[in-house]
Amino acid sequence: MKIQLYIIDYHLKKSSGLTTYVDHLTNGLSKIQEISLNYIGINAKIDSEVERHRIKNETHLLYSNELVLSNKSSNDKLISLLKEDIISGIPVIFILIGLIMLLLLAYLSNNLNAQPY
Repeated sequence: MKIQLYIIDYHLKKSSGLTTYVDHLTNGLSKIQEISLNYIGINAKIDSEVERHRIKNETHLLYSNELVLSNKSSNDKLISLLKEDIISGIPVIFILIGLIMLLLLAYLSNNLNAQPY
């Protein structure tokens, strides 16, 4: 069975033990054919609001905005892109890196009709 895996993290943050862990995790996961690996980089320094790149077997979605839980409209573009990307009937797993990302879990669950585990 195929699984869609989304890793959401701040784009190009300073290197740390957690960053190294995420790098090793994604490197290992990218070798598993049953996993569709998607990386979402938040607060990316890019010229447009959103950029999408394919690197090897991974999709990299760069989002220039900060995620704001109190202002739904500022996240509409990202939520819309996720709704387009997520294939109905295929399980989706979100991995949110960092403490601030944990707050995003409830927001994503609400707007994507997802069930957190």
